[in-house]
Amino acid sequence: MAKRGNKRQKTDGDIQNARKVTSSSMTQPLGAVPIPHASDSDSDKDDEERRLESFLFDKPFMPKGTKKGKEKEMGIGDDVTEEETNEMYHMLDKDLFFFDESIPQQDKDRDISNSPFLSEDEEDASESREAMDVDEDDEEDDDENEDEDGDENENELDDEEELYAPDVKKTASPESPHKDIFSRKSGRKPAWIDPSDNNISISLAEDTRLRKLRDSAGEDVINGKQYETKLRRQYEKVNPTPSWASAARKKLHGAKRRRSSSSTSSSIEDPISSLFQSSGNIAEDTTISADRPVPLPPTTLSIERLRDANQSATTEGEVKMVRFHPSPTVPMLLTAGTDRRLRLFNIDGLTNPLIQTVHIPSLPLTTAKFHPSGTSILLTGPRPYYYTFDLQSGATSQSPRGLWSGTGNGRGKEGDRSLECFEFSPDGKMVAIAGRNGYVHLLDWTFGGASGQLIGSIKMNGSVKDLVWSTGPSSMGGQGGQELMTLSQDGEVYIWDIRTRRCMRKWKDESSFGGTVLDRSRNGKYHAIGSSTGIVNIYDQEACNPSSNLSSPSALRAIKNIVTPITSTRFDSSSQLLAIASKSKKDQLRLVRISFPNLASDLSLTLWTKVHLSSLTTYANWPTSGTPLGHVTSVDFSRGSEYLAIGNSKGRVLLYNLRHFGSH
Repeated sequence: MAKRGNKRQKTDGDIQNARKVTSSSMTQPLGAVPIPHASDSDSDKDDEERRLESFLFDKPFMPKGTKKGKEKEMGIGDDVTEEETNEMYHMLDKDLFFFDESIPQQDKDRDISNSPFLSEDEEDASESREAMDVDEDDEEDDDENEDEDGDENENELDDEEELYAPDVKKTASPESPHKDIFSRKSGRKPAWIDPSDNNISISLAEDTRLRKLRDSAGEDVINGKQYETKLRRQYEKVNPTPSWASAARKKLHGAKRRRSSSSTSSSIEDPISSLFQSSGNIAEDTTISADRPVPLPPTTLSIERLRDANQSATTEGEVKMVRFHPSPTVPMLLTAGTDRRLRLFNIDGLTNPLIQTVHIPSLPLTTAKFHPSGTSILLTGPRPYYYTFDLQSGATSQSPRGLWSGTGNGRGKEGDRSLECFEFSPDGKMVAIAGRNGYVHLLDWTFGGASGQLIGSIKMNGSVKDLVWSTGPSSMGGQGGQELMTLSQDGEVYIWDIRTRRCMRKWKDESSFGGTVLDRSRNGKYHAIGSSTGIVNIYDQEACNPSSNLSSPSALRAIKNIVTPITSTRFDSSSQLLAIASKSKKDQLRLVRISFPNLASDLSLTLWTKVHLSSLTTYANWPTSGTPLGHVTSVDFSRGSEYLAIGNSKGRVLLYNLRHFGSH
């Protein structure tokens, strides 16, 4: 392509002149002093100035009088422009130099003749040390203003200083450790520190919300580390250390320890870490026990909704059964549903991960319960056989063949076709399974379900709806677990002596038109009987005593909050709460308070009954009309009563935390 003749082409001379003009007219910062040319001031520098530049700018030291060109003296190549050569001259002296006001006594012994400047680690340690000194002075001022809590706050300050494990490099002094404001009381190094915090500039005078952070009226611009230190100090002023934390820290640390022992604190285990190893209350012991349960409030129940227990693997269909592990140290929950799958979950209140899934295609699961020892699970349904799942080995075994032959129930070798209702004895050596036509079969479970043997049967009038074992000492003498209570469809209650296979007592549930469920409290003092009309009658221990002469005992209280047939009743482990539910209608669940005071046993029966009647009430604050329970199919409390699991017809297991028994 031909060049245009009327346009003048740039020559090398024009380019050189343009560079000179650009260099001479370089923009200077506002308020900066004009910089003399390097060639004018370079010859006036003495050896001390040259040595200083060599340390600052990492240049080779060139003594004065060395006959070398300027380009070689400064180590600049031909390709470096003059603007790049003078790039550091526009910086102010305060950005290049600092003054060390004091040197620790231990640092004076070191040879620093060849190192006039502190290393980068020492500089950071000095800045952090100054920031920590400011915090300590402020805390001491607060202690002087508080006369009553002065000694405690001083003790807390000394303990905190001792717990801050020193994290010092070899270049730092042992008496002035590098206390990083990011590292907490554990003494561990922070995982990451943003190096750009030192380059941040914050104006305290421009923002009205930050003016309260100033130490003086003239203070204005600060860097990032100073800003964080001031924010921490302001937070501690607004939110002082609570009294319960002071008492707990004082109890853990023991006697008052001074700052002189902080040098050895790194080798001592951090006692503060024990505060975060428990989810219970720090100020008081809230251990659940049968002798000293946590008392419940009379009117308001503190309850919190958590993530669903089976959120990691929901049931495809209706949840038939939910049960917690019988051991308080094993946070495990089982769910059984219409999808013929048994699922085990680890309940932590946060993620509730799935442990294992067991699929049994040949058995529609309706009931699943842990063995009292917690080592196996018994699975039953509308079939003449059952399955057992061993938790230790993970093996599943079916009931032995010919188990129901000769049961005498009129069905011959075929036996009962439904084993949906069963219950383990308290010692786990026997299991009672409800059959058809009023039969209850007793199986020997001493060696497990794979070798279970039928040892006898008992028969009652009408079909069996539910059954429970005695948990305390036997009323006829001997150990507990020798008496069995069964409920018929007509609302009649039978009490059996298993040793003799004889019915010791029979009575009818008060104002009952048909029994549906039966449950006994863990301490054996109370019984709950649900009916098809929605009424739940609660009886005391005397009413269910086999040796009692009462032909028709009276219930302590009839709970009439539900009008549909009761399908679930469950006492908590402390025997203070009773959950009743019906799946015939949505959101039909109530919690009944059975929290009785531990009074002396010499009270009259009339006064004791009045105390009971005043306590048998339902909580009105939960559940509310907005609680999404759905059609409740099963309910259970954890061994410590801190969790409440509710299964519904949509395959979900709702999980709630009862705060009175402990937080999750």
